[in-house]
Amino acid sequence: MTAQSVSEGRKLFEDHCMSCHEKMGIAGIGPDLEGSPRMHGSSDGEIFHVISAGVKGTAMKGFRNELSEEKRWHLVNFIRSLKNSGKTK
Repeated sequence: MTAQSVSEGRKLFEDHCMSCHEKMGIAGIGPDLEGSPRMHGSSDGEIFHVISAGVKGTAMKGFRNELSEEKRWHLVNFIRSLKNSGKTK
């Protein structure tokens, strides 16, 4: 997790995720991304899987075909940074 990756992830989050998770990942239509444990897993791999494949039966679509693997990892790093930043409250 580098500062550059988190910054890239923030941009991607604003473009692709804020409509459901609102600013800085605080709930909205989708769950709070700062909280832990997360509903569908808390490890980097589990978060990456949810971003990639989505969650069946929910509004969470997968981004495997829309975002490169590298961009999806940037999103993981940004989401991980939310818990560490204290900026979401």
